[in-house]
Amino acid sequence: RHPARQFLDRVTDRSLAFTDEGNEGYSRFIASIERAVQAIDVSHDLKTTAFLDQLDQLMAVWQEDDKVLMQMREETARALLHVEQRNLLAQRLVDQWMSRMSDQPVPLLVRSFLIGPWAQVVAESQLNCVKGSSDPQGYLALVEQLIWSVQPWQARRNPVRLVEMIPEMLATLRAGLLSIRYPKQRIGQFFDELIACHETVL
Repeated sequence: RHPARQFLDRVTDRSLAFTDEGNEGYSRFIASIERAVQAIDVSHDLKTTAFLDQLDQLMAVWQEDDKVLMQMREETARALLHVEQRNLLAQRLVDQWMSRMSDQPVPLLVRSFLIGPWAQVVAESQLNCVKGSSDPQGYLALVEQLIWSVQPWQARRNPVRLVEMIPEMLATLRAGLLSIRYPKQRIGQFFDELIACHETVL
């Protein structure tokens, strides 16, 4: 029951949560003990009193650390759930778009883009939509525009429309891809290939 023994017991119990020095929170755990021991060493109070005081402070510090760790775990769990929901929704969108593109000669560049990153963009947008809004950023509507823009037999009938729609299309594409943290270098590469495709169509 001696405060020093209680102090040692609490430190030992808490140390069992760590399997090696690389574990998250281990460095903070060691630092908290070092601060407590130094405070006990320089204290002018009775050692029993000093151990009790530092044990109380240690427990408060650890309790706060546990709260932060729990919040981080909850945020990680929510992020993983969000990613899973987005992937499921993206797959449903891909199924719809594949049937839409089955009867049209859509270039591999655009087909791969739609069923890949753009499905994730639209799914992310729909998951974040406020009630009553189905496509506030126009990401879903862009699918039809993009498919139309690479159909030579359609686009050549109305080249003015294609030329006019390209700047807004590229802006919408960029905003959507950035919303899922798509690498900027790959965005630029896709734009170059898409523009080359449109030049071929024209």
